[in-house]
Order: sequence, then C-alpha cells, then structure tokens
Amino acid sequence: MSTLFTPPRYVPVDGNGNTLPGAKLYFYTTGTSTPKNTYSDAGLSVPNANPVVADANGLFGPIYLASGDYKAILKDSADVTVWTVDPVPGLGSGDTLTTRGDLLTRDASGYKRLPVGDANDVLTSNGLDVAWRPPIIPRAFIQGLTYQRSASVPADDIDFAVGSAMDDTNTQFLVLGAALSKRINALWEVGNGKGGLDTGSSVDGDYYIWLIYRADTGVTDILFSASATAPTMPADYGYKRLIGWLKRVGGVNVAFKTYEISGGGLQFAWVTPRRDVNLATTLGTSRRTDVLSVPTAFSVQAHLRAEASTSAGGSAVVLCCPDEADAVPSVTDTPLANLFIATANQVIEEMTVRTSAAGAVAARASATVDLYVVVTLGFSWARR
Repeated sequence: MSTLFTPPRYVPVDGNGNTLPGAKLYFYTTGTSTPKNTYSDAGLSVPNANPVVADANGLFGPIYLASGDYKAILKDSADVTVWTVDPVPGLGSGDTLTTRGDLLTRDASGYKRLPVGDANDVLTSNGLDVAWRPPIIPRAFIQGLTYQRSASVPADDIDFAVGSAMDDTNTQFLVLGAALSKRINALWEVGNGKGGLDTGSSVDGDYYIWLIYRADTGVTDILFSASATAPTMPADYGYKRLIGWLKRVGGVNVAFKTYEISGGGLQFAWVTPRRDVNLATTLGTSRRTDVLSVPTAFSVQAHLRAEASTSAGGSAVVLCCPDEADAVPSVTDTPLANLFIATANQVIEEMTVRTSAAGAVAARASATVDLYVVVTLGFSWARR
C-alpha cells in the first residue's frame, strides 16, 4: 500500500499558469459562507488566518484541515475569484481511528470517528446516520434460568443454569453468564456457593427466587425471599426479576425438578407428588376451594391427578379456577365436568387447572361423592 506525496508548499496559478503572489485562500464549512479554521500544524493547535495569504513568491505555508468537509475559494491579491471547490474533504484528527473498536463514519458535515459502543450494543441506523444502540429485547423476555436442588447439599443449596431476562421494569437486561449455586439457609453474599437469603433466617414455607443485578459493577446474582413482590435487595443492586419458587418443609427444600418450556416459561414438577386434598375428604354440592402446593402469590397452570368415588354413582365433578363462575357440574350442559362417576365406582383423571392468585382451585359435585382426592404433580408458569 502507498500514499501519494502532496507538496507541503502549495503554489497558486491563474488560468495562464502565472503564479499569484499575495493570493488569498478562503475556507468555509461546506455548502455555507461560515468561515472554518485550517491549521499550520499537524496537531491542529495553531490556526491559520482566514484567508491564508500567499507570500511574494506565490507560496502558501502548511495548511492542515480538521474533520468535516470544507468549501475553498481562491482569490488573487485584488480579491478576484480564481476558482471555488466544494466540498474539499477534511482529513484532520477527528478522522483518525485511535482506539480499538472505533469506526470511521460520515454524517451531514463530513467524516467522523464513531467510538466503540458499550458491551452487547449493536450497530444500527436511523436511515441517515449510524449509531450504537442497546439490543432490542422484547418486554418481559426470559430464557434459561432453570434450577435444581444441589446434588451435594440438596437440603439447602440450589443450582441455577445460565440464562437472561429483562428486569421487572423492562429497562435493564440481566444476564447470568455462568452457572451459580446459592444457599437458602444463609444471608445473601455475592458469588457462587454463597448465601442467598435476603433477610432473617430460613423457615418452612414458600420462597421466591429473584435474579438481581448491580449496574455499577455489572454483576448478576440470585436472591431468595419470602416476598413475591418486594424482596429486601442487597446494597447497590437496583434491578430484579422473579424467576422461580420453591418450598421448604421440615427445614429442607422439598425435592423438585424444573424444565424450560416454550417462551422461557417454567415447568415445575414435584419429585414426589403432593396430596393436597385429603383422602377422607368428601365433596358435596356446594363449592369448596383448596390451596395446592404451588405458588400462593400468583396464578399458575396446576398439573393434577384427581380422584372421586361414590357408592351411589351418577355424580359429575368439576375442578376449576375459583375465578370461574360457580355452577352445578353436568355431563350435558355448561359447565360440563372433568370427573364423572356413572355407577357405584371411582374415577381418576389427570388434568391441568388454573389456580387463583392465591394458589387455590375450586370443586363441586352434582351429587355428594364419598371420596375426593387431589394430588399436585407440579405446575407451569409463563414467568411473565
């Protein structure tokens, strides 16, 4: 690769080839009559006069151009215009790529240096100019971030898979770039293998799992909280996203498995299905509600096995979300039924029923049944 040599001392001439002592070279911003500086040094620290005036031999001194295009007008010593050129490309320091990742681009005024963008930014355009922008992430986006009981300490530790999600205000993208293990029986500390509890000490009950992010350090971590809406956040962690749930009974995490489903949703399955409606419970013709072994702070799709039996037969049973209107179950009319005992017998069905925001399902029979049992297999949750 080579560079064409440009003489550093420019000699203006007229149309007949005669030199022009005292000639004047005017510089303006391209397309305007606004004067624009040129410089006598490569560092662009010493501006030339405007116009730049040739000496008695018709020679100009050094002329260095800054960034952006110019309009140049040459006049003789009597201010008669010899020529006008517009644009003249500027090649000053503003066009120099001095930093790793910089790009050379051009806007309406000329060439310019575009510094490298922030991590994960993408190069985009508004139809006229290019710029770095954060990636466009769909609202409520989530992927990965499944979790399991730790194989080494299953009673207290939870292992998390990599994944990412928008925070719950849809303003910050949170990325868990490496698998992480957290202890629910110790107060939160940043990092793998550390405590994860937001406050107090762990007790039996429901715990909600939060992905949290600290903007000044770019650290993403995991937090356990008894709150499904307002965990006690560690200092300087300003972004969060609810990603999961678990239950502790007898001072240990109840055994479960999780699976990612379409759209970043979560399927939660109990290793041992949980009998949430007692075997001895009868079901009558009035509606009853029962809270299941699912989150009790928002609605999910509960996966159930349900049993009903009667010595009389001829009873229809409906299990539904408590938000559905209460109505007598039927095999011929709305709302129909999802269990039907035609004769003195029992029936067992597997079904999916949406819970209320309090984690409950409703049930009633067209005629009293002797046994009513509901076993919770797990649930599906869109994590939205």
